[in-house]
Amino acid sequence: MKKTLLISGLVLAAGLSLCASGSAAETRTAALAQLGGAVSEALPPAPPAPAPEQQPAGTVTVYAYPPTYPQDWSSPRGMLGSMFGTELKKQLYSRKTEFVSDFNEPGRVDHNYRSSVGHVEAHVKCALPEGGVYDVWTGMVGRKMMSADIDVLHNKKLGMGSMFYAFVDGYLANGEENIWRLVNYKSSAGAAPRFWAQEIDPAACGRIKEMVEFYNGFHYKPGTTLAELQALPPEKIFYFDVTKDPYDTYVARRANRDNTPVGGVCASYGLALLKMAGKYDYSIDRQFRFSFEVSERLIGGIPDETGKLREVGLHDLLFGSLGKSWTYPGYKNRVFDSYDPEHVWQFLGEVSDCTWGGPACTLAASEWYNKNKSRIVYKIQKAEELLPYAHADRKISSSFRMEGIYVK
Repeated sequence: MKKTLLISGLVLAAGLSLCASGSAAETRTAALAQLGGAVSEALPPAPPAPAPEQQPAGTVTVYAYPPTYPQDWSSPRGMLGSMFGTELKKQLYSRKTEFVSDFNEPGRVDHNYRSSVGHVEAHVKCALPEGGVYDVWTGMVGRKMMSADIDVLHNKKLGMGSMFYAFVDGYLANGEENIWRLVNYKSSAGAAPRFWAQEIDPAACGRIKEMVEFYNGFHYKPGTTLAELQALPPEKIFYFDVTKDPYDTYVARRANRDNTPVGGVCASYGLALLKMAGKYDYSIDRQFRFSFEVSERLIGGIPDETGKLREVGLHDLLFGSLGKSWTYPGYKNRVFDSYDPEHVWQFLGEVSDCTWGGPACTLAASEWYNKNKSRIVYKIQKAEELLPYAHADRKISSSFRMEGIYVK
């Protein structure tokens, strides 16, 4: 039990758990071709522009919430300790909310859902160009398999290299699971999820549907083994990988570059839906990112000073001197630069406050709001708005509410 929690905690910590992704240039070693490298500062290609003559046909709503408990990112040891604390507290709660996914597969979400690093998900409801309504709850998750985590941390001893690793078990969680993550989410500070509801036209609706269905094609059934996923060719895998962006890799694949690996994590996937709609504003891209330097001394699977592959064990990070700092003199650093659920949540709160002159309105949020104020409306979403999507025998508290922005 202790070993399982320890490994699970490091995986959640090192890879930002179920969420957060960004675009980064990848470097690969002969032994570990999946280990990512330094970040590229180049912006991704511009999203397709919607047809100006079309009228709004619906919305894509991106939801975000922060970690349940404050996380200590001052050092690898501090970060791991705070993550382990969250994981241990999760074990104290056994009550579950059951659901059936859009893939007709049963699942469960903790009734007191505690998130290690936060999460981003989305609801799309819009009219399609050919007629009919597209209505889906969707979000990217991954790392179902403890065997994958043990392989990376125990066998390969990648240490903080797991932050850049391309895990093979990414998938979309579509349907009720996303609703119960929102409704059951608990924050030690009393925080609630926030949202960005964006108006879209039928053409954008069609593009989003195509992207979601493309990623649905990578779904694997419960019981699939790690060996079975690893045996797939790279183009058949939806990587859980913070160095990949689901929008960029999807566009590249659609351009007939069939060997382009596709992947991401929850924050990058949620924002990719806005990009696909042609509604993402790259001028505020940095507001959604979390960035810091990681010494190669902390990264296993790359050559050390002697030319051998470096090994970084869990014990070294938790109990040795290695875990006291993110950087070390004499060693190169790699930049971890990632879309982050907490940063998305934070900026949405700041903009929401700007709509009514609230105290959390920052300079960056104020500048963006003032530039777009004719299109932005502050909104509260209540329980009854989610009830039509919840299973008939489940209950959502009437006190449940979220704040956010509606963007025309």
